[in-house]
Amino acid sequence: MIDKITLKKKNITDKELKQIASKSKLKKNTKNGAIYYDNGDTKNFNGGFFIQIDTRGALTVSGSVHKFFNFEATGKLTNYNNITMQQAQQSITKILEYYGLKGIELQVYYFEIGINHETEEPTHKILERFQTLNGKKLYYNPKYKKESLKTTEIDKDKKRIFRMYDKLHELKEKRQPLTGVKNLTRYETIYKRQDIPLQEFITNENLKRLEEDFYKEIQELQPAPKVEYIGTGKSSTIKKELAGVIITLGTEKAMQMIKEQDLTPKEYRTRREFIRDWFSKELYKEYKLTKEENNIRNENVTNAGITATPKSKIHWQR
Repeated sequence: MIDKITLKKKNITDKELKQIASKSKLKKNTKNGAIYYDNGDTKNFNGGFFIQIDTRGALTVSGSVHKFFNFEATGKLTNYNNITMQQAQQSITKILEYYGLKGIELQVYYFEIGINHETEEPTHKILERFQTLNGKKLYYNPKYKKESLKTTEIDKDKKRIFRMYDKLHELKEKRQPLTGVKNLTRYETIYKRQDIPLQEFITNENLKRLEEDFYKEIQELQPAPKVEYIGTGKSSTIKKELAGVIITLGTEKAMQMIKEQDLTPKEYRTRREFIRDWFSKELYKEYKLTKEENNIRNENVTNAGITATPKSKIHWQR
């Protein structure tokens, strides 16, 4: 479940430097006369982790726990399958040994938790269907081609970001096409600007909590409701979309959503007034879910078919 992770230590000792340089096969470099070390030339043949000790003696360790697990099993740096949280925990312990990091007090600054989900439904249809996560709007990230990735807001102040994307499209872009799989959607939570001692991070209690939080978040994905206007005047697409949000999440959540969106003053005012008038001017009488939408909801189709792992089936080694 853990994919990318970044570990750091501000100042390492000479003994730690020798230990890491030997195990990680670090290359000695110079920059403006100052010495630094890294394994950039060999990392892809050596477990995939980038190890750097900069000119000030600060250590950075960055790579994919998921890919390292597969590297040990198959010799290939891949992450299109799934690994359990326990396998990720065991892999982190092996990574510390493999790169000479054992015994060094590292801090976790960044990590990703996610799963790949194979479906009959194409990923682009899934991305179209889901519009919000616990009241937070999901946006297409324009950096990714063909609207292949949706995410919660990604500004620099956000420490936690949820995203979902077309894993097959990503592999194709990297010229690593995967055969035998129709559709593969990646669901992922990113934790940024963290500062957690690694030994605390890899405890059973912490990893169980992160796993449970991830699956709870998946269950909060909300499909975009299909709404029709049944009033006597005219209604815009924006108002119908907003009516759908209000019907499914309520006016408070809808107001919270527009406050979090990057809107012009006019756009914000239009949406705010619509939400305010929902009850006071009885706008709720002018909008209703389509017959198709009601059928879907009666069948209790609420997410992408992903369910949390039952707690009784999560086994951990002490």
